[in-house]
Amino acid sequence: MAAVNSAQTCIKYQKIQNKFAGMFHPIQFCHDFDGMSYIVYTKTSVKYRPEKSVIALISRTDSLSMFEKSATAVNGAITSTALLLSVMKLLKSQPEFQNQASSLDKDVLFLFLDNESYDYLGSNRFFFDLNDGKIARLTDTVINATHLDLLLEFGELGFLKNPPEVNFFYPLHSKEVIDQNRTINYIRSLSWYFSEFGFLTTSFANLPPSSVQYFLREASIPAIVMGDHKSKFLNSFYNSFLDDKQAENNSLQLTAIVNAVASFVFQKATGKNLTAHMSDNDLATPWNIINCFTRDIRCSLLRNVLKTENIEKLSRLGTPIPTQAHSATTEISSDYRFSFLLRNLIVYLSGQKINNGPCKPCPNCTDLVNLTFGNDTTHCYRTLYDDQDEFSVNESSSFWVISNIVDTQSVRIFVQAPNTPLLATGIVLTVLMTIFLTVVHSRMAEIFHS
Repeated sequence: MAAVNSAQTCIKYQKIQNKFAGMFHPIQFCHDFDGMSYIVYTKTSVKYRPEKSVIALISRTDSLSMFEKSATAVNGAITSTALLLSVMKLLKSQPEFQNQASSLDKDVLFLFLDNESYDYLGSNRFFFDLNDGKIARLTDTVINATHLDLLLEFGELGFLKNPPEVNFFYPLHSKEVIDQNRTINYIRSLSWYFSEFGFLTTSFANLPPSSVQYFLREASIPAIVMGDHKSKFLNSFYNSFLDDKQAENNSLQLTAIVNAVASFVFQKATGKNLTAHMSDNDLATPWNIINCFTRDIRCSLLRNVLKTENIEKLSRLGTPIPTQAHSATTEISSDYRFSFLLRNLIVYLSGQKINNGPCKPCPNCTDLVNLTFGNDTTHCYRTLYDDQDEFSVNESSSFWVISNIVDTQSVRIFVQAPNTPLLATGIVLTVLMTIFLTVVHSRMAEIFHS
């Protein structure tokens, strides 16, 4: 479908073609991107949720590479996801975040967003569901954009300096001055907690490539991105298949980030100080999680939550777990994809084990999840966990499709339709480049023949 310019057009053409030519052998050109985003949230027993009462902690779980399915993002998406998993584990283990979390002043969302490399598709889907009343639909009250009080994103944090330094990035402009002032106050509070754990901090009024950029298209919300860099990434292999080696000697620093962020969020959510901190010997430290996905797939943490057959498949890869999106029709199983492997780990780290064996039938128990361990035993966990693997066509949000490989045709990815001036500019540049290469080719032939 080389001539289509949108998902809707692609599907329309496909239906027309199959109506006349594909009745017996229908051809499917247009496919959704695969992917798996996750939301873990706390539960409140109130029937009314006030505005500005939810803190969202965010990490992307995917990356991109010019070589298909080869992106690993060890010091990018995997590191930021490991940090968010550890913060979630620390907070969800506190009594205040259990027992339906009725004592919380603010709810906390843990967002693991997939397909962010494709113009923030995970964020797009999240906001579509947010506006459609589907976020926290398993709790007493749903969440919409007016309830969000702070977006706190884990950015590039794999290359921490010594002494450790973390930088806070926030949007230069805001639709409301009050949001800008609240953002500055949040940064001051964050800086204090980071300094308590030995960090130097700096803030910058701009944003690097980040998920919160899409959030800010939809609503005016205080937003902060944490990074190990200033104006230039320290990770020279950002969005590259070469980002496949874990940075050395930053285990203590990563754990300190977890404690600083968890202490900040805990104080905002409960009004109290967090007294329990993660130690570097904890099984769910960021360093251990990163190590499991990059060096030691047979680690005890993953052996607990992944099936033995999947462990064997992944160990044969000989590389860190791929983080790149691919078509739902690909021959590579989703068992190999980083975002798909997170499901059991998220349930395991965020939930409370109820009993050995599957969950007993309970029609009104929306927070019970069955978790199958590596030894093929199933246990029942209680956690407020939700996932989203459907990126459906809808009228109010952009959408991405991918065409099948048909005969010798190549795969084509369709993002939103380009406008006419951009399309005309592209055609002109292509023609000029063709003329230039023709002239250069003929001139080089003259030089070498002479």
